Amino acid sequence: MTTTFLPLPTELPTAATTSVGDYPTYTAAQQAVDYLSDHGFPVQHATIVGTDLRLVETVTGRMTTARAALAGRTNPP
Repeated sequence: MTTTFLPLPTELPTAATTSVGDYPTYTAAQQAVDYLSDHGFPVQHATIVGTDLRLVETVTGRMTTARAALAGRTNPP
């Protein structure tokens, strides 16, 4: 499996409603958020908005192994 990194903006916006990128898939948008998180951007202030408005996701922080385990424990199948 090959990971493709899409270009990111060279300057981060200061306004809360500024778009920082346009990505062809949800997975690509998630990769961009991961990249920003890895480089110190406060992703808890980010939002992923899908076209055709199927999903609006407010990012609350980076998903770590511990957070995933906790989420799985509190939301059983």
